[in-house]
Amino acid sequence: MTENGDRLRYLKIIMAAGGGYEMFMGLTMIFFIGWFFRLLGAGDEIRYQMFPGSVGVLAVCFGLLLLLGSRDPERYLLVALVSILLRVLIQVPIITGCLQTPELTLPLIGFGAFDLAFAALTAHAIRASGIDWEKF
Repeated sequence: MTENGDRLRYLKIIMAAGGGYEMFMGLTMIFFIGWFFRLLGAGDEIRYQMFPGSVGVLAVCFGLLLLLGSRDPERYLLVALVSILLRVLIQVPIITGCLQTPELTLPLIGFGAFDLAFAALTAHAIRASGIDWEKF
């Protein structure tokens, strides 16, 4: 592997793993939302399937962008940066969800912590990669 490939390896792995996670969670939101809610202890009443389904479609699409971007992180750096932003901003609906649905507080805190950790790992991987910001 070239020197360039070595320094980007960590970022490639992080982006690919993030893409896989987003796609898994998105497909769960589309096809298995009732099962997922029962697993979390929130029952299975979904009044408007359109909303979690729409979130799931967005997550699957973003997961695809991360997976494809992981092939050339320098070229698709914006995807990694948006991933960091998304994982930080998702904390607002997570906190709101904890307040509105107390029985989901523990799982939501877990998802939020995972997202924040992934944002930090992505930021570290970008910094460690030594990507030339002039190209961006």
